[in-house]
Amino acid sequence: MNTTVSYTSSRPLFIILCLVVLVFALFPELAHASGGLNKVNDFMEDLAKILRGASIVTVTVALMWIGYKYQFTDWDIREFGRILMGALLIGGAAEIARYFVS
Repeated sequence: MNTTVSYTSSRPLFIILCLVVLVFALFPELAHASGGLNKVNDFMEDLAKILRGASIVTVTVALMWIGYKYQFTDWDIREFGRILMGALLIGGAAEIARYFVS
């Protein structure tokens, strides 16, 4: 059984890796991808604004549905607890996630 390892094939990869590290050391803005993080932050802020708007619509529609059900059917207030809790969780999902992340 031959267990010798040839290092000649990994030597060019090592040289390339050293060159990449050297370039990133000389030009740190390449390593940190400067400017890209701002675009991601702006996108996430825009997405959060959209989700906040959708949450307002969701809670409003759920409360209107509860109001109509209460007014025009013989349901009690107790039967709307699940609907109200679901609407608050769906509507508040963006703010709840922001609370957990920050």
